[in-house]
Amino acid sequence: MFPSWSPSGAGLGKRSDPAEAAQTLAVPSSPELVAQLLREVHQRMEADRSSYLAMMELRPEGVRRPELGAELYKILRAALEENSRFHQDAGLPGDRVDVILLYLAAYGMIVDDLTVQDVLAGSASELIGELCRRLLPRDAAEDV
Repeated sequence: MFPSWSPSGAGLGKRSDPAEAAQTLAVPSSPELVAQLLREVHQRMEADRSSYLAMMELRPEGVRRPELGAELYKILRAALEENSRFHQDAGLPGDRVDVILLYLAAYGMIVDDLTVQDVLAGSASELIGELCRRLLPRDAAEDV
């Protein structure tokens, strides 16, 4: 449970540290870079599990409460668009559909890590690397 049935009360919309992102993006664009960015998302989830659990709880609550659902939809849709724009602007490999597929896979991994931790049993980093190696364009996928 969390203090507020609102996206802002759940910490929704928190962004990564710009300095950390700049440091990560200092290397050439590659599937490995995308994997590193996803690993950083996963690490933020592990460091702030309660906020991520709260965000998960908002989804079914948004179905029960349409006004919350509408607010949540706007925030999640904007975040997905921002992630897609960031991916393209940074020159990362893959297109908009790839970004959506990465989002869905990462979200599924986060759900399992939050709710049934032993399912993945510490293999998130390797799975993220494999996901990026298999999904992103082959000509760019080396040593992920």
